[in-house]
Amino acid sequence: MARGDGGESSHETGVGERPDGACRRVGGRRAATLLVALVLAAAPAAGCGGGEGAQGPPREQSMRITFEGSYQVKGTDDGVVQGVGIYSNGSFRLILEDTSRMVIYNDGSGEGWLVSLSRRTYEPLSRDEALLKAGFMPGLVMEPYFELEQFWSGPEFRMDTSDGRSVKAYLDGPQYLPGSWLAEGERGTLKEIRWEYRRVGQVSAANFQPPEGFAATE
Repeated sequence: MARGDGGESSHETGVGERPDGACRRVGGRRAATLLVALVLAAAPAAGCGGGEGAQGPPREQSMRITFEGSYQVKGTDDGVVQGVGIYSNGSFRLILEDTSRMVIYNDGSGEGWLVSLSRRTYEPLSRDEALLKAGFMPGLVMEPYFELEQFWSGPEFRMDTSDGRSVKAYLDGPQYLPGSWLAEGERGTLKEIRWEYRRVGQVSAANFQPPEGFAATE
């Protein structure tokens, strides 16, 4: 496995987005956003609850670390690994499963790169192009659900609809990082996304630059 100049495996990554005061938000909404749009129309009113810690309720703590924190994460969709990423406060580096290319975005400089691990080259990549590759990252999946405060009870999200469907999410990762998201119907699970974390709070800034020894291309 190739390694970046931060000494960490290139099979590590993250995703990120804009500052908005309280936390950073991710700017893309893919399949999860479509599903929440479908269920919102049929969703009944729901209460919210759950205990609050010294740093606020689990939802708020999760938002802070998901968008402002740093971690390595592996994402799976219906049991199939989608990729591994490193994220730190808006910057990210990721490798999608079964590819020899790496995506890097540096939020501080606003620069992005598409890296070919086989050719040892890299080329410029826009932020929007980088985000399109990062759909498995927890910030992208969870952003629309973090906004729906009334459906949260402590570290659990649940939104039921009148036609028998449910969307659920659980903040059972380290420090309330999102651990899973799933949509269920009358016949069982329709879609399930899971995340596994490592190196929480231990990500080097060197991950968000092109690897040393790689040549730039236009």
